[in-house]
Amino acid sequence: MIEKLRNWLPLLPLLLLLAGTYWLDQQVRPLPVVQDNSKLHDPDFIVSDFQATALDEQGRPHHRINAHTLTHYPDDDSLYLERPDILALAPDRPTLRITAQTGTTYQRDETIMRGDVRIVRAASQTASERVLTTTYLRALPSQDYAETDRPVTMSDAYNLVNAVGMTLDNKTRIIRLLSQVRSEHVPTN
Repeated sequence: MIEKLRNWLPLLPLLLLLAGTYWLDQQVRPLPVVQDNSKLHDPDFIVSDFQATALDEQGRPHHRINAHTLTHYPDDDSLYLERPDILALAPDRPTLRITAQTGTTYQRDETIMRGDVRIVRAASQTASERVLTTTYLRALPSQDYAETDRPVTMSDAYNLVNAVGMTLDNKTRIIRLLSQVRSEHVPTN
């Protein structure tokens, strides 16, 4: 038995050298590349026939947001809305409805609406129904505010107004047309 060990003894330094080389190779090898999917703009969930109601401080419905589909993107925490419909539900004001072809919500309150944007303020005891149309709108539903810097058309029972830029404060019921305002009044009979 000792004789067999003596025959293998010259191989021991070679085996130690081989083990050391393997260990050194493992230490200098680059780490495997881990794919970082956090930078991709891929959705993590999609909801069909979406509907959500936001409540005011007293727990009453303040506004409702509906959409044909809602898609959430985790990389920027945005929501893409297909055919969004925002309905203001304040009991002390006429109903206000904003619709568009698409919308993107950021920070859970700011919604950018694009394509055939239509704002309809229901008739009240003192005013007829008012309709505003544009191609782009920045809406802040919880603040009852909306604005655009694009051309806008406003019409009611007796007036047709074209302008560029608009702000709408639904709390105060004030609509400001910002520039290039042209109005046409149809007198009552």
